[in-house]
Amino acid sequence: MQPGGVDSHVHIGQSASGARSADDWTTGTRGAISGGTTTVVAFAVQAKGKKVMPAVEAYYELAKGKAYCDYSYHAIITDPTEEVVREEVPKMVKFGITSIKVGITT
Repeated sequence: MQPGGVDSHVHIGQSASGARSADDWTTGTRGAISGGTTTVVAFAVQAKGKKVMPAVEAYYELAKGKAYCDYSYHAIITDPTEEVVREEVPKMVKFGITSIKVGITT
């Protein structure tokens, strides 16, 4: 049995700036499997002025029952307020999110 690959940078079912990813969780993960990738790590993006955990939970709902391989998320924090850093980041870690990307541009 051959090991599967891990793609740690995918945009599946994601929308930003009015555009949506070409793949949803079904087509994206089926494509991953066909290429030998057995795990994908997608991005869950916080909207400015919003909490992070609801975004993470919403992205998990997008994949629920539609993924053909293992998956996880990086959380993208677009609004790194003190509240987010002190309260939301520990919640994400407890939830199982172990990597984040922090946007500091305006």
